[in-house]
Amino acid sequence: MIAVLILSYFLAEFFGSFFLAAFPKEGGGWINFSNLVIFLIGFPLAYLFFLFLLFTAFGNQHKKWWIGIASLPALAFLLYFDFSHIYFHVLFPVAGWLIGLGVWKRFF
Repeated sequence: MIAVLILSYFLAEFFGSFFLAAFPKEGGGWINFSNLVIFLIGFPLAYLFFLFLLFTAFGNQHKKWWIGIASLPALAFLLYFDFSHIYFHVLFPVAGWLIGLGVWKRFF
């Protein structure tokens, strides 16, 4: 779980920039996105991606339970602040899960 938080913290701006590149008109006319806003957009996306990736690839027999419990705060944040792009937010955990499944099948 600590690795998920550390990776999410350091890569949140990358995920936030990816989100803003996919939806360039989200800022409005006079709103300029600062690094803090990009971080706040990207952190839940990075958190969900790495949570699903690492727990699927390296988790034990209770990994599905831990994924479900640990993803609730990030999903609540995303649903409350940006429900209109829920399909985009679902892609990150699915991508992390598929990559983690590939790593698990390949190496374990």
